[in-house]
Amino acid sequence: MPIAAAAAAVAAARVPEHRAPRTAGLDLPGLALAAAAAVLLLGGLSGLANPGGLIFEIAAVSAGIGLLAGFLAQQRAADRRGGTPLVPLALQGRGTFRAATGVQLLFFIPVMGFSLVITQYLQTYLGYSPLAAGLLVLPWSVLVGVGAGLGSTALLPRWGRLVVTVGLLVMAAGIGAVAAVVTTVPAGPSWWQLLPGVAVGGLGMGLVVAPLTEIALREVPVDLASEASGIYNSVGQLSAALGFATLGAVFFALTATAGPGDRAFVTATTTALLAGSAIAVVAAAVTGALPRRLAAAPATRPGQPAPR
Repeated sequence: MPIAAAAAAVAAARVPEHRAPRTAGLDLPGLALAAAAAVLLLGGLSGLANPGGLIFEIAAVSAGIGLLAGFLAQQRAADRRGGTPLVPLALQGRGTFRAATGVQLLFFIPVMGFSLVITQYLQTYLGYSPLAAGLLVLPWSVLVGVGAGLGSTALLPRWGRLVVTVGLLVMAAGIGAVAAVVTTVPAGPSWWQLLPGVAVGGLGMGLVVAPLTEIALREVPVDLASEASGIYNSVGQLSAALGFATLGAVFFALTATAGPGDRAFVTATTTALLAGSAIAVVAAAVTGALPRRLAAAPATRPGQPAPR
């Protein structure tokens, strides 16, 4: 609460006010379809951790995919009618934004899956307190800041999309290194054995998070900036939830009947972390759809003047 209050005070004092020339309506049908699709998808995926039949979970995921397809069709129809869809066609047709959003959808799955699984492993299997577990993964957060600053200011102008690719591979290597330590020291590794992988993973995440955002929004017209920012951040939140639902489901499914100290926690942690590492590698492959270099300046819609 104090941090949120301080952020609100700084924003009120420092962020300039800007009002749109017209008030946009709220796309209630699109919002309902998107929310229902997310609930069904995430509920079905997270339910895979429950032992027993999978009929309900498979049905929920299938229905969620169907509603997601319906949402996209509804968005196109609303745009053609001159409405205010959540995802305007002008953004759907921009290859850079679409590709960056695809990377974003994959990116946070291993990030949030790692944070859930490693803290469960540390507390349930190794007996760490919540504070000790948090301190062990603290270097991840610290190195994210270092990587973000390095990636966006020094590397992105020189490397272009390669910095995002490298960051995802570095993050995959860090998560894989933690998985390797967990499986090679099944009796319980020391904190210093886990620390290098945690640090490398955080550095890799930092190399992705800031440069990918800049690439995603670089070519978006000024009049679509708010929609693009909202979509991009919403996809990140969805990706984070998918990380909890999928990798969390793997972990909890393998430890459903395990007690404290059971070696099943080693198997579950290793399996979930390696799956997350593999998803990061897939995301790195998807970066091939991003432009090699940054555009010189943000684009505008055809027929509109460039911002001054």
